[in-house]
Amino acid sequence: MIEFTIRNVEISDLDQIAEVHRASFEDRALSQLGKSAVKRYYRWLLTGFSDIYPVCAVSTQGKIAGFCFAGVYGGSFSGFLKNN
Repeated sequence: MIEFTIRNVEISDLDQIAEVHRASFEDRALSQLGKSAVKRYYRWLLTGFSDIYPVCAVSTQGKIAGFCFAGVYGGSFSGFLKNN
């Protein structure tokens, strides 16, 4: 059985976060913009909001299996589009 650790998302996780996002939401607009756009979006969330609590599930091999960005970040997608 694979074991996972739940921990805070770090900037260094964004490549894997983008891969998980695109695999999970391949038909969504953000995914259609490509991996670099998805990565920039999550970087923007991590650095642009103070009331955000991102966590991820990481296997013992260091692979991210899932993630959750919780908190208060109203207008995040429209703000991201305006800034990018």
